[in-house]
Amino acid sequence: MVVLVPDEGMFADVRSELSGTMIDEIAANQRRRPVNLKLPRWEFRTQVGLTQSLSELGMPTAFTRAADFSSMSTDAELLITDVIHEVFISVDEEGTEVAAATAVAVAVESAPADPPLLLSVDRPFLFWIEDDPTGALLFLGQVTDPTT
Repeated sequence: MVVLVPDEGMFADVRSELSGTMIDEIAANQRRRPVNLKLPRWEFRTQVGLTQSLSELGMPTAFTRAADFSSMSTDAELLITDVIHEVFISVDEEGTEVAAATAVAVAVESAPADPPLLLSVDRPFLFWIEDDPTGALLFLGQVTDPTT
């Protein structure tokens, strides 16, 4: 998990400018270092419809009668009417648990080697979870009020 804590008052600016390129630059320039981390517990679940996004990304036919899913079933004409993605994340002292429509769960634990840096996450922050071997972005989110 990467936690990005913008300077005081800069959360909205950083959030609006966050892009795949920025995430890649942060990943390329990060230095792994032990920390004593004061991170608030949080848990949330969100659900989003993906029909419009998938259409805009090049799949508009899949949501029309012109779609051909005959290789899946010849008994009836199939039509995708909606795509919904649900994500759950829980972060506490034990680690991080995430689940999505693909039911992925992750927990990370490490032991410090050098004197740790103190990092207290006490203002709005962004986070993302990457797959270590591939660098693929698995989850991306924000916590706008870490005190609740």
